[in-house]
Amino acid sequence: MKIGLAIWELSISGGTQRLMLELAQNLVQLGVEVKIYSVFLNRKKCYEHLLEGLDITSLFEERELDNKNKKFNLKGFNEIQKKADYLTNLFKYQIYFKKMLDRMERVDLLNFHDYNIYLISPLFKEKFKKPAIWTMNDAPTTRAITAPTADVPFAKRLLKKMMLADFIGEKWDNKILSSIQSTDNIVVLDNINRRKLRDYYDKDSIIVRGGLNIEDYMFAPRNKNRDVINIFCNGIFFPHRRFEDVIDALNIVRDKGLRFTMNHVGTDERDPAYALKIRSMVKKYGLSDDIKFHGFVQENKLIKFYRESDIFIFPNNPQTWGLAVFEAMACGTPVIVSKGCGASEVLTDHEDSILVDPNSPEQIANGIIELSKQDELWDKLHINGRRFVEANISWRLYARNMLNIFNDALQKGRKTC
Repeated sequence: MKIGLAIWELSISGGTQRLMLELAQNLVQLGVEVKIYSVFLNRKKCYEHLLEGLDITSLFEERELDNKNKKFNLKGFNEIQKKADYLTNLFKYQIYFKKMLDRMERVDLLNFHDYNIYLISPLFKEKFKKPAIWTMNDAPTTRAITAPTADVPFAKRLLKKMMLADFIGEKWDNKILSSIQSTDNIVVLDNINRRKLRDYYDKDSIIVRGGLNIEDYMFAPRNKNRDVINIFCNGIFFPHRRFEDVIDALNIVRDKGLRFTMNHVGTDERDPAYALKIRSMVKKYGLSDDIKFHGFVQENKLIKFYRESDIFIFPNNPQTWGLAVFEAMACGTPVIVSKGCGASEVLTDHEDSILVDPNSPEQIANGIIELSKQDELWDKLHINGRRFVEANISWRLYARNMLNIFNDALQKGRKTC
């Protein structure tokens, strides 16, 4: 069996990239031949150790700066310009994917991962007549573009029509629909996206939970720091990360007399404006001496942060899955997790984690205070978190489940031939 794996970019160390690369490595270990296709590739910025030994074809070896999205100063134009980029991208992506298909070897099945790349599905099916499986981390939607405009002022509605915003949104939605309809199956990580897919596109999907290399994220037996609680957050800067909830929570616990330090790991390259907002909050609250931002770090340093922290906070909303949660748990670090992320679906409050409502700094603050003051609770989550990961989270299990889906699709394809 030869499986093709396609992804938009291998030029950043994100959850989507790890998911696909871990799948590739584990499929190879299971005896499956794997070929990877990527539009962008930057080996220095994307899990170098996971790229090793894999057969990868890319269109661009390093992500180029796109100067086409410069902002207008005229008020109201930024939004329209952003929507107009959809139309530009429709043409640009088609060119990219045709080039990719020209370079593509014949595979038994193509599994494409998450954003943008799913638009290759109809082209692949038309050319190769082979099954296509979409691993969808986040449900795509342009509903903000095509939504009713009755409450929008007349001048803005007119501007939208002049800029063809509704037309653009419809075209993009049609592309999404044709891609979805062409897939043989869609795989999601959680019920959040399963529901979205049903609501937006009336399409069912299969849940396959992500994994973890338990050997890399070794348990660090320890007691929590009693004088200064060491808090950790990990994630690329995006608004849905909700890091502002953590900063607000730390401002609350500081006012209650709790001493802490916080470290954050994650690049700000993808959304510098959001990163600036968070740093400005830190300065405004006078927390600059207590909170440090480290940007992108290599895997060994990331694991060191997990193993030396007392509490890991994952405030994301909405968020597919949340691999970082299980990395922290594997290292023995108690976690505070937003119910707005998929990881919360498999966790139990006050048994293996502390679960909080989305967008709730007060609940995060209460969780920090609980873990800092209640030694029994901290010890319980310290042990139970690791036990949960050992029993339930494995990349080998993830790869086997995906392989079963691939085999089913291939079997069905043979029957229809």
